[in-house]
Amino acid sequence: MDANHTSEGDDGRRDAEGRRRFPYAAYFGEVNLAPQLLLAPEEISWLSKIPANPAPRETVLYLGCQALKTPHFCLEAMDVLTSLGTDFAAFGGSAVCCGSVHQFFGNDLDLAERVSQSTTAKIASFKARNVLTICPNCNYQYEKGAASEGDVPFRMRHFYDFLHERLADLRFVAPLKKKIGLHRHAGSSHHQDEHGQKCFEILSAIPGVTVVDLPAFDELGVICYGRAHRKLDDRRHAEIMDALFSAATAEGCDIVATIYHACQRELCQEERRGAFEVKSVVGLVAEALGHRHEDKLKRLKKLGDVDAAMKELAPNIAAHGIDPCVARTLLSSLLNA
Repeated sequence: MDANHTSEGDDGRRDAEGRRRFPYAAYFGEVNLAPQLLLAPEEISWLSKIPANPAPRETVLYLGCQALKTPHFCLEAMDVLTSLGTDFAAFGGSAVCCGSVHQFFGNDLDLAERVSQSTTAKIASFKARNVLTICPNCNYQYEKGAASEGDVPFRMRHFYDFLHERLADLRFVAPLKKKIGLHRHAGSSHHQDEHGQKCFEILSAIPGVTVVDLPAFDELGVICYGRAHRKLDDRRHAEIMDALFSAATAEGCDIVATIYHACQRELCQEERRGAFEVKSVVGLVAEALGHRHEDKLKRLKKLGDVDAAMKELAPNIAAHGIDPCVARTLLSSLLNA
């Protein structure tokens, strides 16, 4: 997405008919700043801007925008591709939004199409044989949303589709002697059913792992994310969380495995409920391949102390030149989401 798109619809602005515009600047500001809060500059190894004429790559790992709020998830996906010997470029951020935010949050189809066209051209510039995304919403946008309306010279697939195809090529070096409860999402609009089955098989291939399914709830929507949760009242959402994690405890799970980045971000602090960890499928595969990145957001959400988080992250805030007041506001949002 072009830079001017990120500023359209600031808080308080209204369209020609007097309707309040979606606060794109605030939304994408969080997207861009979250990984900077949680990672030092040298840890951010994906591209946020695409060069004019990039060298061709075999594979593009398209991170989208919201996944950057869970930066360790992005790094783990990159680690898996590295372990497979994949020649890839990874990029994400507000400058390469797929357009789903503008279409479904902003209800602005024209803007969504322009944003999608810009991002499509950037992805296509790498002339990649494989175009992968870790976000089901981005995948949906290129199949059925605004991005699918234009001339798309590639087929975007989800990371799990590619990983499942390459399952025999994975060389696990760190067996995980764990019982894992898989948190699935029900439905097929975003290939949730397919992703769930593939993730079950991917996890089952890790030496030492036993996988069981945890109950799925239609009311949670496509992914664990605020937009879906707003369809639930607080009481029902609490009931679902109680049922999900009570099932994990009853099954004796060591780990509750999340499939999508938003699920990891939303559920990670639920470790406080019992003697289990909440980890993503991507992270578990990366760990079994010998890679590991701390889920710093999870630790800070469990701590729940913005002042302590500000103190810990002060070096990152300074290194990235983030206004401390802006950093505090964003941290409060991230830790209390």
